[in-house]
Amino acid sequence: MFLPLLIQLHQAAPQIATAVVERALAAASCANRPTKHLIIADMSQPSSVRRLWVLDLSGPTPLLLEQTYVAHGAGSDPIRSGLPHHFGNALNSNQTSLGLSVVSEPYEMVKHGKSYRLDGLTAGFDDNMRIRGVVLHPADYVSTSGRVGRSNGCPALNPAVFATLDKENALAGSLLWIDGQGAPTVHCAARFAPSPWPLTVSPTWATPSNKLCIPEISS
Repeated sequence: MFLPLLIQLHQAAPQIATAVVERALAAASCANRPTKHLIIADMSQPSSVRRLWVLDLSGPTPLLLEQTYVAHGAGSDPIRSGLPHHFGNALNSNQTSLGLSVVSEPYEMVKHGKSYRLDGLTAGFDDNMRIRGVVLHPADYVSTSGRVGRSNGCPALNPAVFATLDKENALAGSLLWIDGQGAPTVHCAARFAPSPWPLTVSPTWATPSNKLCIPEISS
């Protein structure tokens, strides 16, 4: 069902692993929310590589807007190896959460400036994001040369990259898929419905759902 879009996404961003894209597509289809942008972060890769992709889905075919660096949580990498091994959803864990979330309303952080609340949609994996204070924000410790610090669990971006992506609040409403070791594979009835993402210039969106995705742990 996803084969045409899967092929198009790989043409736009061939560096993303097939299994990562498949999990992202399944989860986003289950969430059944209209979106212009799909953001995919592959936390199976170290922070020294560009492991986050921002894709524009509003045109006739997906368009890669950015491939960039992203921080992971200190609790996911306590020995500072640059590669996260532990993921979680618990309060005060400082860990990166796996799964699908939606980029919600903007607000001002004292330290980092304009940021976005994240609402996790994957039950048991990232649905504590808001109460944990895990947000999408710019951070000076994320460089554009591969030197990336650790966050408190937030997928932090380089400030210049963040500003470029967020022109006219463009990040609002985006879907964010965070993949990594133990990432869930979402199974739901909506997965077998036609993709809500446009393959034509004038798409017809499905009605957004407020339900959480129900995941199964991938082997």
